[in-house]
Amino acid sequence: MATARDRSLIRQAERYAIEHSDDLDNRVGVVIEAATGEMACGANRIPSPYKYDERRTRPGKYPWMVHAEIDAIMAFARKGVDISGATVYMQWFPCSACAAALCAGRIARIVCSRPDYGADRYHFGKAEQLLRENGIVIDFTD
Repeated sequence: MATARDRSLIRQAERYAIEHSDDLDNRVGVVIEAATGEMACGANRIPSPYKYDERRTRPGKYPWMVHAEIDAIMAFARKGVDISGATVYMQWFPCSACAAALCAGRIARIVCSRPDYGADRYHFGKAEQLLRENGIVIDFTD
């Protein structure tokens, strides 16, 4: 069950997305809190100085955009911080590719909203299965 602190960190992720996301269609933010208490934020971004509008909107954005979860994982990687046992706070449920990356990082918990299982292109059902198979606790905010 999501706590008041969990919701506060999700609001922080939302603010980070508003300020840092390159995606003009869907601004996504993430806060990851390592087991040590250290935090890193991520947003869906284009890892290039060339942020043309056609790279920032559908359908052209998909080959250019790094998802917020990967951006936050990379922020920790650049600092050499282990995310094993971390908690991830995000507005939405992760897609299957991001779920796999979070599993590989051995996070312990995700706090997010319930996925729309009908949005099949993100494979939310498979993402949830993968997370649960890896023992990751999922606390929904709704």
